Amino acid sequence: MFGFRRFGAPLCTGAMLTLAAMAFLRPDAAARGAAAGLALCARSVVPALFPLLVASQLIVSSRAAAWFALPMRPYLRLLRVRGRAAASALALSWLGGFACGAQSI
Repeated sequence: MFGFRRFGAPLCTGAMLTLAAMAFLRPDAAARGAAAGLALCARSVVPALFPLLVASQLIVSSRAAAWFALPMRPYLRLLRVRGRAAASALALSWLGGFACGAQSI
């Protein structure tokens, strides 16, 4: 049986050390890759998530959060979560992704 402790942890450690060594051996390529990743994030991810963050903040601060929370309450009762805002935070995170969920929490 494949166990994480037996094979996975040493494999992950070796991969991390290899990637760190590659970044030190080729710092110019690592810097170009990091810059390209940050530019891609600034061009696509941030503009895509910003409207969802604004909309989720408006929903959470208004009375509409209770309407979004209604379908989630039975699931949270099964999980024994009693917080009043937990259902709306869960609904908004499913609707808008992890960033909206973190914002509403």
